[in-house]
Amino acid sequence: MGDPVGADILDRISRVLSEKHPDEVAVDIPVAQDPFDQPIVRGTSIFGALRAHLADYRLLAARELRFRSISSTEPVARTTKRQATLADLLCGSDPEEIDGTGARMLRPSALRLVSSQLTAGEVSDGMARTAISRERGAAEPNKLFRRGQLLGATIEVLLQIDLAILDAVLSEWGTAAVTTGPTAARQVIDDLSRALGAWKPFIGGQTCVGSGRCQIAGITLRWADPLPIQQLLSSSDTLGLLRSATRQPVPVGELQLSTRSQGERWSIDVPLKCVDPLLVSPVASSDGTHDNLATTLDIVPGSSWRGLFRARAEYILRSCGVAEVCESSVGTCGRCATCELFGWVPRPTDPAGRAGAQGLIRFSDSVVEGSPITLSHAPIDRFTGGAADAKFFKRKAWAPGAQLTMVVEQTPGRPPVPAWARALLSLVLRDIDAGLIGLGNSTTRGYGTLKVADHGVLPAIPAGWLGGVPRVEGAEVGQR
Repeated sequence: MGDPVGADILDRISRVLSEKHPDEVAVDIPVAQDPFDQPIVRGTSIFGALRAHLADYRLLAARELRFRSISSTEPVARTTKRQATLADLLCGSDPEEIDGTGARMLRPSALRLVSSQLTAGEVSDGMARTAISRERGAAEPNKLFRRGQLLGATIEVLLQIDLAILDAVLSEWGTAAVTTGPTAARQVIDDLSRALGAWKPFIGGQTCVGSGRCQIAGITLRWADPLPIQQLLSSSDTLGLLRSATRQPVPVGELQLSTRSQGERWSIDVPLKCVDPLLVSPVASSDGTHDNLATTLDIVPGSSWRGLFRARAEYILRSCGVAEVCESSVGTCGRCATCELFGWVPRPTDPAGRAGAQGLIRFSDSVVEGSPITLSHAPIDRFTGGAADAKFFKRKAWAPGAQLTMVVEQTPGRPPVPAWARALLSLVLRDIDAGLIGLGNSTTRGYGTLKVADHGVLPAIPAGWLGGVPRVEGAEVGQR
């Protein structure tokens, strides 16, 4: 580094790289902002998650609804039927709902999201992520990306129910259990309040890899129809007036007009122990002496788990003779077994109308508990055979013995996780336990080997599980 010519070359290379890639990796999808550059959480994101939650509450007595269901992979629509839910009663007609003549149903929403105000939160550029090469088992070149994140967010949501619309829907659906009038509306609102209390929402993007998990901090409501005319005339802030009207605590009791689906969602918590040092998404830092120090994160992002599991699942299925499995680092087809299990997005060359789909499972972030360790490294000079000059660097990682828990669960609103998928996930976990694949960075250099601490939690692998894997004969599956 003492050579002035070499220093000049390095300086020019550094300037070129900084011009092409400022701040290491640019944020390709930032956090949504309002016209004043303040972060926001869009009401559509919250209302969509709420509607999906209310769809779990089936009305005890209501007519069947008809739908023209359109698959994201098939152009032919199918007519289906199901019983009405709280979502159908309160949130308007489903886009696929049809009437008796086959025309699209247009039923207004009685439930309205008036505002979603972000009262606390910190904008972050997020962690740099990349794809895994299916050939080398290492990071794919030119695939680094970032997603903006909102950390520690507190959101105040204001909901309003139009009683006239609600009463009209109740009149149309009136039966012995669903009647009209103030009593029926009160019962609907009570059921909504209890459903809100049981809601565990996931808001925003990347919810299948540990992002967007929220909890309800509190709910207030008030039966005010109409609001006093004096308050309406004297107030200059309509939202403030509506907020001030919500004082009464939500009552606790049983559901009256609906019942929640009792089917348990599949999930598995696998305790793991580090055999080697664990280096996860290292961040450049300085120890006061050397600037080339990279420090591990204290969590394993859900995206790291999903990438690891999907890459290995593709390998296992191909090794078992299932050739109809797409290579997701090239593109996803939306038809094969791994696309069904892990989700998929349309490729740029796909025809319009292919919107993609969430996977059947989602992964949560894993908190690492243990002691850090700093390891020193120096590359080998290919000419002298000794340590390369001025190339010393350090890695601050989790020491062997650190513990973490991998959590994977069924995605709400998606079909149950089939037996073949559970067996496939179990095989991936067994490969992790055997040391065939590692987690995090530098897995080919002595980092990232894990052991399953409790083999009793691993899903069983039934005989003939491979026969249940969906096959796509003659379909384009995105292989090289």
